Amino acid sequence: MEKLFFVIFAVLFILSCKPKKSLEDQLNESFSNHLRKIDSSATIDSVHILWKTAVTQKLGAVIDDSVYMREFVRIQGQLLKARQKMKRTVSIFLNMKSIT
Repeated sequence: MEKLFFVIFAVLFILSCKPKKSLEDQLNESFSNHLRKIDSSATIDSVHILWKTAVTQKLGAVIDDSVYMREFVRIQGQLLKARQKMKRTVSIFLNMKSIT
């Protein structure tokens, strides 16, 4: 009798532990609460965070500078690779010339 009571109690306990909300709802609520603590003007749209920030001339300049620097670094990398490739080509050409 005690075992039956314990089994019924365990089953009822397990069934009552089901979350009331789906995992997606729980995550959205958790992220929203954390984000609200950081910035009350931001909202969560699925996995994207939308910032409600007015674009000023200063912010535009910061964005332009960031894009410029990213492109500048990318082009510097391309130039470095091209120089390395050119050095190898020139050294191969000079080696071939000295052989003949």
